[in-house]
Amino acid sequence: MRILVFISFLFFTTTYGQSQPKIKNKDHGFLEQKVKDPALQKEIDNLRYNFEKELSILKKKHKDDKKNLRKIFRIKLKSAKKMHKKNKK
Repeated sequence: MRILVFISFLFFTTTYGQSQPKIKNKDHGFLEQKVKDPALQKEIDNLRYNFEKELSILKKKHKDDKKNLRKIFRIKLKSAKKMHKKNKK
């Protein structure tokens, strides 16, 4: 009986335990619409393309700002260490 429970437990954990949750992109979900009018669909596709392009630019800018901020604080950290080392002597 224990072996049967163990085997069923092992079976369920291997089949259902390995599935990864589906992550839905919330950034441009509102632009994922399908309509019957081809002109309107083309307009929606252009809007989606422009949105993705501008979003990538904003993300890159944010990443660059973060990188610059890190540089500034690394320099401040180095100077603080030097001052502490100088005052210690």
